[in-house]
Amino acid sequence: MRITRCLVLAAAMGLQSACTLLASDWDWPSLLVAPEGAATDSPSVLMIHSEQTKYLSQSKSNDSFVWRHNDSLSALSQMAAYQITYDPALGSTRQYADLSGSFFKKIKNGGGAQLGLEWAPTLVFSQNDSIGGQLTTLEAGPSGKFALLNIPVTARSGIAARTLNNQIPSHVFQTHLADYFSDVGYYGGLQVAGNRLPFSLFPLYGGASLYGRRLGGVTTASALGGLMGMASLYKEDSIFAGIADSFSSGSQISPDGKSHFVAAPQTIGQTLTADAVLRPATRLHCAPLVFYEYSQQSQRYRDQQFSFSDVQNYNHAIAASLTTDSLIPVEYRGRIRFDNGGYDRLFTRTFKQGSILQQPQTAVESSLVQQYTAQLDDYNLFKVNLEQHLASFTKTGTGIAYDYTITRTSKTYPHFYLQYVSADSNALKRNDNDNDRIYERHQILLVPLAFPRFKFELSGSLTKNTTSYVRGENSGQNSIDRMYRLGAALSVAPSPRVFISEKTNADTKVTSYNFPQFHIGKYPPYSRTFSSAFAFRYEFSPQWSCKGEWNETYWDEGVWKTRVYLDTTGLNADSLAAAFYNEYQIDRKNLTTDVSLSVQCKPSARMAFQVGSSFGDNYYREFSAGRYVVNSLGKGYTIIPFFIAQLQWGNYCSFVPKIRRIIDTIADDYWDLSIVLDMQW
Repeated sequence: MRITRCLVLAAAMGLQSACTLLASDWDWPSLLVAPEGAATDSPSVLMIHSEQTKYLSQSKSNDSFVWRHNDSLSALSQMAAYQITYDPALGSTRQYADLSGSFFKKIKNGGGAQLGLEWAPTLVFSQNDSIGGQLTTLEAGPSGKFALLNIPVTARSGIAARTLNNQIPSHVFQTHLADYFSDVGYYGGLQVAGNRLPFSLFPLYGGASLYGRRLGGVTTASALGGLMGMASLYKEDSIFAGIADSFSSGSQISPDGKSHFVAAPQTIGQTLTADAVLRPATRLHCAPLVFYEYSQQSQRYRDQQFSFSDVQNYNHAIAASLTTDSLIPVEYRGRIRFDNGGYDRLFTRTFKQGSILQQPQTAVESSLVQQYTAQLDDYNLFKVNLEQHLASFTKTGTGIAYDYTITRTSKTYPHFYLQYVSADSNALKRNDNDNDRIYERHQILLVPLAFPRFKFELSGSLTKNTTSYVRGENSGQNSIDRMYRLGAALSVAPSPRVFISEKTNADTKVTSYNFPQFHIGKYPPYSRTFSSAFAFRYEFSPQWSCKGEWNETYWDEGVWKTRVYLDTTGLNADSLAAAFYNEYQIDRKNLTTDVSLSVQCKPSARMAFQVGSSFGDNYYREFSAGRYVVNSLGKGYTIIPFFIAQLQWGNYCSFVPKIRRIIDTIADDYWDLSIVLDMQW
């Protein structure tokens, strides 16, 4: 969600001048977006979608049929959806079918009110080599649509039924069904469509959805709600604020109650988000912004056997940014953001800091130790992120850009307890992974030459990752990773029909340990990567063209052997003086080649065909017993001929088949098929 959503909200509220957009890729809170309003009745339409995919041994099919008829008297909708996934390697089959539909009678002079029926039968079937499961659900009942204070409201209720079998033998017609049961219950739902609230003095939008079902002695419920508003302040300054909350309880927690799973444990979940943005008007060619967000997600299980997976995440975030407009010759974007949050397991239980726990003798004591051990993974999180961008380019495209990013992430594990050992001794139990991680990156882009048919770029970056474990138990793992990259890119178009490009990169990753004495005999890792990507395209005519790609990537990794990590045990003075150091030892290396060539025919704007083939080779070597040993990774040379078609009939139907044949000199050959059909009237 880009920050340009601010324009959507401001325009919807008639206050576009209060929202000067930032030309950046930073996210605008999705909560603070004006809803499009109540959905209007769609015209009569028929839509058919079919997608068939086969890759290796797995086959997938996704087919759907939707028919909607709408006139001045009534509205009818019927869907037929079927999904199947088959994997013979795992011996599994998974199927899902949905026949949901509705019929509404429009009340004349009823202010848009409608009364009708809704039905939602679904089937889930899952099976492997030995056992499977089946779930059938049906919800059917009356439904009504009306407007309350010009706010669209939909109410529904009815009868719910379910049949469930968790253990279907593989030979279902030869063996009796086990663990089969059925239930009958009821359901109800209420939906208030997102719309501008009529009783507010300033733009205020709200919406909510409620759903509940009682079936088999189990209640499934979900609630969703949100509220968003905006106010204009002094001299076109503006403020946005919103809050959204959702609650779910049950094993099938989607708003409509449908499930793609045969069985799932009962859970209670909640997600809360609150956002606020202060956007002052542009002054002195600068657009500032201040942003705050609070988010919280929690999930807990009703069944005691899953209770140790209860978890809650929460986070406070505040950010400020500044961006210059196009009148400044040097473009600037800058942002700083602070996050303060945490991860809390078993959040409904109290952790008694420093408690002394006896060796468990009973089930209760054993559960208490398990509870405290799980809560040792709780942590507090503090994060700071700073981003800076400077750029200056001419109208032809020449210029320079510089980006700088630094992020510090700190995790602290606050909980500990004492495990009873004897009357005079207790063992301290805690998580020793408290750490600080600092990510820093410098990146520069230089475009010295840029013309309509020729462009040359140079780029470079330096990335530094510093990991520091606070507690002494893990401080020996403190390390610094440095990554260097140099790149060049060239694109040439000698004529309107010819395009050629080449992109080359060289990367190096170097690791060093802060305390080498803890790594004697274990040298730090070192790796290099060199890549080249060449592409061309030639148009014979408006209907015929060809294109090719040639990608090469060389990669190696090993260790950087320096004297500081050398194990001197058993070495005398002469041997120590002769010992090597500052040497790169390559343990494994690989060269990947991928070449493809294709021809495309486009007889019309609604029809295109592409046929071609690719060739691949993976040259992999590992150093063993004093030499590099060939390791083909079980692939060898790979040739992949392919055919792709794109057919469009009017504005109503599209057909896209894709066929590939993977031919391998070592592994078994196989087909990769994909067919997508879309029809709509």
